[in-house]
Amino acid sequence: MADFDGNNSSGAREMYLSRAVYNSNILTTLDGVDTPTIETLQIKDLQIDEKMLYGRLDLRNRSITPLGRYLKSFPSNPEYVALDFVVEAFSAMKKKFDQALRTGYISIEEPELSSFTPVKAYENPMSRYNTHLASIQSSFLDYVKQKNRLNKIYNFDDFVPFFMEHAKLFSPEFPITKSMYLLSKDVSPLSSGLMVEISGRPYDDDNIKAEMFYKNRNFEYFKNLAYQNGFMIDKHIPWRLIADLNAPNMVKHISTLRGYEPTAASTLSLCFDKTYPEDIPNLINLLLDTYNATVRHRPTTPRSQAGPSISPFSMVTTNSACKTKSTIVRTPETLRSLMTTYPSEYWLNTYTRIRNIETKLGYDEQTIQNIVKKSTDLLKKLDRPTALRYIMGKFDNVSHIEGSLFHDITRIEMSEDPDATGESVDETVQRSVQASNFIVY
Repeated sequence: MADFDGNNSSGAREMYLSRAVYNSNILTTLDGVDTPTIETLQIKDLQIDEKMLYGRLDLRNRSITPLGRYLKSFPSNPEYVALDFVVEAFSAMKKKFDQALRTGYISIEEPELSSFTPVKAYENPMSRYNTHLASIQSSFLDYVKQKNRLNKIYNFDDFVPFFMEHAKLFSPEFPITKSMYLLSKDVSPLSSGLMVEISGRPYDDDNIKAEMFYKNRNFEYFKNLAYQNGFMIDKHIPWRLIADLNAPNMVKHISTLRGYEPTAASTLSLCFDKTYPEDIPNLINLLLDTYNATVRHRPTTPRSQAGPSISPFSMVTTNSACKTKSTIVRTPETLRSLMTTYPSEYWLNTYTRIRNIETKLGYDEQTIQNIVKKSTDLLKKLDRPTALRYIMGKFDNVSHIEGSLFHDITRIEMSEDPDATGESVDETVQRSVQASNFIVY
């Protein structure tokens, strides 16, 4: 029997080996599983392929968040909420689980799985996102101060290129749009509203998972009951239940609440909000707030020059025998002034460039200009939503993200190919994804 002793306090090599042992062998502790197994019908590995983003993407790979009107409290613990059909399915499962405990069908003496109450559920990512945006603003100010850029920012036009410069350097750590942020490791999978946890044990301790859950006398009943009620169990967090939108016993709860026969696609479409329509308004507000924070930090800058000159900036001038001393006065912007001064095409261009940076798709300048031109044409001939959908279509491919199925397959193929070039896995995947995004206009 394998030992499952990995945790975050282990050294890097030890942790890597321990995680490999866990991934391959933890399911062999179950009845009827005799060989190394990645998944079963009831237990799924959400750390592989695109499953890591389950419930945070629709079927077109666009970021989504659950609609607030469909979030509901759990009767057994009103402190926690999830999507209403998840609560209904959980409550039905709890009723059967509690009955099994009362009748002695399962043990009440186990330290875990001897009760059935939510201890974690939906986590709203917006408060974290707002904190994240504040950290971008703070990081930008530190950057322009350290790199001596402040004296080159006189107005909003000067500010934007330096903001883009900062984004290119720090975007992997600081994704800017809400659409990209929701896919980052900073956001819990619980933000999907499709998950509920019945224990507060630490996520990193493999021994706890093995001894208190997989080897628990009640676990066989628990996993089968979850499956019968439309839930999957997270292989790496075996006390986490995940609503399977394709499971008939989950579908029946959705159907009862919504009044129609749902599919995974319709549920993701009707019970969730797409985030990309908010991306440009959020970007404008971030740029506005960051620029004004820069102005507040350094409202004026003294400048010496050889003689009087005409400047578009507001300044107070004094003359001396040798030089003219000027004081540049930076003026804060308002949302109204930005919306009046800069047309929609400007924001489409800025948004496209931000998406290119934060997704790391790396389109060249000519491609970016083509995307902006076509989206601008769609804006003028049709409407803004159509233009945004076009832009999203060029950046909503998650196949290039490390951990995706395509990324893993490419990595394996390149490692086995004796004729492979010196190109990195990321470069090869990036090039393939760029090409696939332009098959159809």
